[in-house]
Amino acid sequence: MGPYCFILIRPLVFTFFLLFAGRAVLSADINIWGRVINTWDQPLAGVSVSIPGSGLVTVTDSAGRFLFGTLAIQGSSVPKQTLNYSAGVVQFAMPDAGPVRLALYDIQGRKVVPLLDKRLGIGVYRFSLQKAPLPVGIYFLKGHINNNPVTLRLLKSAGFLVANVKGREKGLAKQRAFGAEEMVFSYDGYADLRLVSPVAEGNVGDVVMLNPVENDTAGIKLIKAFDSLLAVRIVHPGAAQLVLVELKPFEYYKQGGTYPVLWQGNSTTSHFSVLRFDGADDRMFRKFQLIYANNRAAVGKPRWVSEMDLSTTRTFSFERPLSKKGLSTIRIMDDAVALGVRHTHQNTSIRSTLDYDNPDPALYITVDGENIGINESRALDLDNKILDRYNAGINTFMIMLNHKGYLDSVLGHPNTDPVDDLVTGFTAFNLTTEQGVLLFRAYIEYIAERYTRPDAQYGWAANMVIGNELLAHGAWHNMGAVSDSQFIEEYHTTLRIADLACRKWHRDLRVYVSLDHHWTKVYDNDPPRGIQGPDFIEGLTQLSRSGGDFPWNIAHHPYPQNLFFPTWWQDDQPTFSFDTPMMTLKNLEVLPLFLSQDRLLYKGKIRRIDITEQGFHTPDDSDGEIVQAAAWTCAFHKVNHMPEIGTYVYHSHRTSDAEGGLDMGLLVKNVSYEKKYIWEVYRQSDTETWDSAYEFAKPVLGISSWDECLPDYTRVKK
Repeated sequence: MGPYCFILIRPLVFTFFLLFAGRAVLSADINIWGRVINTWDQPLAGVSVSIPGSGLVTVTDSAGRFLFGTLAIQGSSVPKQTLNYSAGVVQFAMPDAGPVRLALYDIQGRKVVPLLDKRLGIGVYRFSLQKAPLPVGIYFLKGHINNNPVTLRLLKSAGFLVANVKGREKGLAKQRAFGAEEMVFSYDGYADLRLVSPVAEGNVGDVVMLNPVENDTAGIKLIKAFDSLLAVRIVHPGAAQLVLVELKPFEYYKQGGTYPVLWQGNSTTSHFSVLRFDGADDRMFRKFQLIYANNRAAVGKPRWVSEMDLSTTRTFSFERPLSKKGLSTIRIMDDAVALGVRHTHQNTSIRSTLDYDNPDPALYITVDGENIGINESRALDLDNKILDRYNAGINTFMIMLNHKGYLDSVLGHPNTDPVDDLVTGFTAFNLTTEQGVLLFRAYIEYIAERYTRPDAQYGWAANMVIGNELLAHGAWHNMGAVSDSQFIEEYHTTLRIADLACRKWHRDLRVYVSLDHHWTKVYDNDPPRGIQGPDFIEGLTQLSRSGGDFPWNIAHHPYPQNLFFPTWWQDDQPTFSFDTPMMTLKNLEVLPLFLSQDRLLYKGKIRRIDITEQGFHTPDDSDGEIVQAAAWTCAFHKVNHMPEIGTYVYHSHRTSDAEGGLDMGLLVKNVSYEKKYIWEVYRQSDTETWDSAYEFAKPVLGISSWDECLPDYTRVKK
């Protein structure tokens, strides 16, 4: 049988029973069931599922479900190991003095009994588990003995524990315990897959079959986080000893380097687990490399945690409005409510959010055991804004930024050009040091925790955009003159950590990458300060997949090609091809079709697209307000008929003096907040009276029917 790999979406939960006659057996009628799906979350019917040695074979039904019944299988004894369990007593030898940290974990990775955490001298040590207050089930004794990782599987059955070492059981005295049992899944068009699990009554969860193209290379295939463990699935390259090493987020594996070793194993291994925490440090935010034990050469690509099943993660559904109508920089909440606004965005800054150099902060977030201070006055201001919007039924996109003004601190990216007069004031996040990573995590986790609370104490923010207009990174995400590959690599790390920090708190807190209206035309015609859209998306997708794909989304800003000319339908640089110089509202159909290519999908589906910022300048002439309003009508009508796009946040509520003369607001920039012509047109958008409100715009747009504003996907040349 060829290489195989599997993913368990839900943890295994089993119950064991003990009968007499001096040995452990299963109860008479045992049901084992589960479901087989593919990586697109589609059920697979007709999959052959068998248990070797039992003669039992079944196939999945139309919903991908399978069922076994009436099983009774016994285990066997094992030779004595360095770490032993017998008669309820764990024993191990210390040939040299060193630290020992051992604890008992349940099947979901939660620490249930801390056992030892101290330095021991030379000798043989024993401790009893006979009185451990544990329910019947499966447990793992895991930890380190003198810096060597150890694992022992324990089954508690009717009041006592039995041990398993390397897949074989060791029972109490002459008693025998249940062994691991293998299920084999086979399906035409997919790699055969083996699932090794304890045989007991219960649901084995959703088993994901990998297509051979996903499963044909050796390396790590999945790392999934539980409360206290990281479950690792690998495809082995053959008869060789392997080692799993740990890397910091900004480290790159070098064959001669020295890295913490978390696991060693041979060619019989397809899955194993390691401790999630290194003291207070959370390994879920690190990356991992599989290497050969003999020459230390890398096996496959470095891998991150990409799935998680944490008991603390929030799972309730966010109330995301169905309407696409949004508005940025809300000035007057009552006015936004009158306009029917359902989405907005909120800029935040890492430095104004954190008070990290305060030794005794009153408000803080704890990351890896450290209390990172939060700026109380900024926090209160943000709380009031998010809560007001939540109470008004407005969904908020958080825009996560780093300002150039803090280059002299640990927050400043070391490669940012501090004198470039074209820099707008925003720099890349500094994830090149351990302290920089810690503070970035604090920034993301604070927002994620505070604005996803079930009681909505401070309101909800269900979306997080990491950086701004990345294709023009010289202006908006500055890390100096940088190659495309370096920019993508560093931003991937930033996005990856942000995603993990978000999903740690809520499973449906979305992260986004920010795109502007450039596509193959490089910003400012300066390649070291900009990147082409296709290169960025392709490169980011490749790194995402090789490192364990994760659910990032697209926040697009499809401004007209010249921001001072709102007549986007007359733009000549946007074309209906994948190599278009610019991506504006005129050729917006290109973006979802580009992202629909198989190699760019996430779990078989297109990544979500939201327009999180886009507006129209008011020309300085007599009909300027009419032209601005007309530009909105056709744009919103088009976006409203594009199912791939979920939100359209118009920029902005009131014109700002800080935008270089651009006049995009629904309200004028005077102190009286006078309404422009577009105000009433915007208000009636997405209502039953939209067509009468839009009628004025037809001669401006040069159309006779609103069908002429609808998206036309057939025009796109791939």
